Amino acid sequence: MSRAKLKSLLGSWQEWGTIVFLLLTLSISVGSVEQAHWVTPELSLMLVLTLAVLTGWILCKSRLPVLIAHPLAILLGAAVTVWRASGIFASPDLASRISQLAAASQSWWQALNTSQPAEGSAHFVVFLVFLTWIMGYISTWFILRRRNAWVGICLGATALLVNLSNLPTQYFVFFLYYALAALFLVGMTNLAKQDDWFKDQNIPYPAKSAINSVASLLCLSSLVVSVAWLTPELRIERFETWIGGSLGRTMEKQFDNFFASIPAKQPILRSDEKNALFFGDSSFDQGDQLHFVIISDQPLYLRTRMYDNYTTSGWTSSNATEHTHRQGTLTPETSELAKLRQITYTVVPKVKTDILLNGGEFVSSSIPASVRTLPPLSFSTDPTQPTSGTDTVAITSLYSLKPDRHYRVTASISASAPEDLSRTDGEYPSWVTDYYLQLPAFFPERVRRLSEAVTRQAKTPYDKAIAIKDYLANIEYQLEATAPPARVDGIDYFLFTQKSGNCVQFASAMAVMLRSLGIPSRVLSGYAPGETDANTGNYVLTAKDSHAWPEVYFSGYGWVGFEATPGQNTEPGLTDGIEDTGAVSPSAQSSDELLEEDIGGGSLGISSAAATNATNLWGMYFMYIFGGIFTLVVIIWLFVTGRERHLAKPDYSSKIYRQMCFFASLVGMSPRPQQTPLEYGAKLASAFPLQAEAFGNIVQTYVESQYSADKKLGRWEGYRLQRSWREARRRLIRRRLHLR
Repeated sequence: MSRAKLKSLLGSWQEWGTIVFLLLTLSISVGSVEQAHWVTPELSLMLVLTLAVLTGWILCKSRLPVLIAHPLAILLGAAVTVWRASGIFASPDLASRISQLAAASQSWWQALNTSQPAEGSAHFVVFLVFLTWIMGYISTWFILRRRNAWVGICLGATALLVNLSNLPTQYFVFFLYYALAALFLVGMTNLAKQDDWFKDQNIPYPAKSAINSVASLLCLSSLVVSVAWLTPELRIERFETWIGGSLGRTMEKQFDNFFASIPAKQPILRSDEKNALFFGDSSFDQGDQLHFVIISDQPLYLRTRMYDNYTTSGWTSSNATEHTHRQGTLTPETSELAKLRQITYTVVPKVKTDILLNGGEFVSSSIPASVRTLPPLSFSTDPTQPTSGTDTVAITSLYSLKPDRHYRVTASISASAPEDLSRTDGEYPSWVTDYYLQLPAFFPERVRRLSEAVTRQAKTPYDKAIAIKDYLANIEYQLEATAPPARVDGIDYFLFTQKSGNCVQFASAMAVMLRSLGIPSRVLSGYAPGETDANTGNYVLTAKDSHAWPEVYFSGYGWVGFEATPGQNTEPGLTDGIEDTGAVSPSAQSSDELLEEDIGGGSLGISSAAATNATNLWGMYFMYIFGGIFTLVVIIWLFVTGRERHLAKPDYSSKIYRQMCFFASLVGMSPRPQQTPLEYGAKLASAFPLQAEAFGNIVQTYVESQYSADKKLGRWEGYRLQRSWREARRRLIRRRLHLR
């Protein structure tokens, strides 16, 4: 092989620079996945990436047709995937490991078709390895064949951002490293593109141009990395709202099933984790992990879900209708209820979640929300009676909220005093009795008799509720509760056999006993008020504050909450502690003021996010400045590239030649029919000796463009033709105006 062919095969230093920086850029993205330790035992994705880039380089240099190169790369990638993914199995025999991998993949596919959570991590390992291979190969192909770095950058950035979105914030430094490496990759690709152009023109590549390009790249890299470091997280509300629809949630469900067996790297609270509330549920003892910080002027019981359907093993919610509410107001049909007041509070999630905490009957929120309500089962012929009330099952965000992404909620609560509720009767609207008196067909009769015995001296629904609450206070509270045996009613087992339980048993017992007496009731899950931060007065909700409590419906006043669990401090917002003090409920403005005070005071839970927002104010300014500079650069680039494309058009030389003939005809020098373009050009050159070179260049370029195989002009020819025509046109116009 000759030295020239060997040099052509190996490529220039600019080309090798692009390969090195491509490998570095993608290695940062892949390295972030490896550092997260998603699977055990760990496997090296770096080796897979290196082999993919090497394969892409070999296939590009081989000049094989695309229809052969790409299928060959996919087959090689499949072989490497099977080889590397089978390494997670302990068997020393490769054939045995491959067989185990095939069996695991088959079981995963069956689970996926049945919309069940996948078991094991083999399918995830296959996904990671093959994705790494495809990313490395496609990126290398576009770098070498098209001199296009953006395909590889976008693929790597997508993998990096998806990975970082599921990791704690300390991993975000990978994004800065990636941004810096990606900028150098773009710079090296542009240098390689310039080197190709100079080679086509047989011009030595100027070292000064390379130095200037590298210096400009260093300045731009410093600016972009600084902006990325200082700029806060940006969110596109409309886009997130759009992807939060039914299609987006279906995709998210499939995504969750795919990664069900992969351990999460950051706490996640999902609204669908509490679709049902079962006896023996141990999720109310999850330790001291911080979940939310509440900025409010009063303690609140904050619900996450309402349950109306009682079964022998626990509670479920009836089929609900979903409504999307943006940042407007949902007006509940509670105009006939007395002594309602609105409260407004700010919630600061400290975990990733889609739950919106609701302190009463939902009115509005500062972010788009999905409100699920129970549809009416019957309709009243009396227009003065509402057919549905405030049957809110759950309220969720249309997209997952990141930690410290605070939002504001307005809700209405009952401010009725005990003497008010004592005067209520047992008349209830149909939309209440349709759902909240339901009991199983084989409900134990002795539970009903016990309820009647406990409330024998009580006359009103409120008195009966208090009597049942006092009776339950004599039962032992125990956080660890066991589920009832199969086909045994849970409340019957709790009251007569177990005689101990946690908040689920106590709340359920009160609701079921009231229902057996014809008093509408329901159970809610959520959070008790939590502890108060001594420095800020905010309420800190941890995992151990998860709670369940009952609500009872009173004619004329609506739903009122009770604390049925012994040993719990009854807080304002639940019946026994309510005293109409006349306090003004917090407004949206007062919540904002509280939030601003926390920024200055370094409050627990909210201080880190608030301080970050204050610090990132300068980051926003840098972002705006950089955005303006970037926009200007893009406009200039579009103008220059558009101009270059215009100059490179095959008919551009013909257009210039026709314009030259037209302007020359104005001074009496039109081309004659028998003259060739070269003869006509020589005539103009003799008439205008100072512009002879310009006329000769126009005619020569026109002839070459018309009669050569390659009709397209190069960048240099286009600029030279334009400059020659500008000079020739100026001289023809001066002759026409009789100027010297």
